[in-house]
Amino acid sequence: MQGHPAACQALLEHPRFIAEGARDKDGWTALHWAASGGYATACKLLLANPSFTEVAARTARGWTALHLGAAHGFEEVCHALLSHPRFTVVTAQDCVGRNALHAAAEAGHRNVCKLFMGHESFRVLASTKDYFGHAASDLAVGGALEVPLHQP
Repeated sequence: MQGHPAACQALLEHPRFIAEGARDKDGWTALHWAASGGYATACKLLLANPSFTEVAARTARGWTALHLGAAHGFEEVCHALLSHPRFTVVTAQDCVGRNALHAAAEAGHRNVCKLFMGHESFRVLASTKDYFGHAASDLAVGGALEVPLHQP
């Protein structure tokens, strides 16, 4: 789908795509699937389509599309989500209190952590602890959070 924006657009314009395909059994939407696969173009098309109303949807585990993009290290997907005004769940926490910065740090995705730390919401959330008492820096793999946690 990344290289086929016309095909993505055709799917989005099909009336049954939105009406019948909103969520799967685990709560995943087309935006979750696009984000988890690294398909930034598909994410942008979904966000731009006013008929797609599941922008803030969470999976059964409480993950947003941003959690999935972050966990897989897809910087372009994360940037697309962060920069779109319809994506309003930037600071969302999952079922164990982790935000997307936790997901990126735990997976060792330094590039995504750096992107997040440049975003105002995440500078505030950098010290947020999950339900087990872990901040994202506690979970960081391979120096993923060597970028300063508290930027002016």
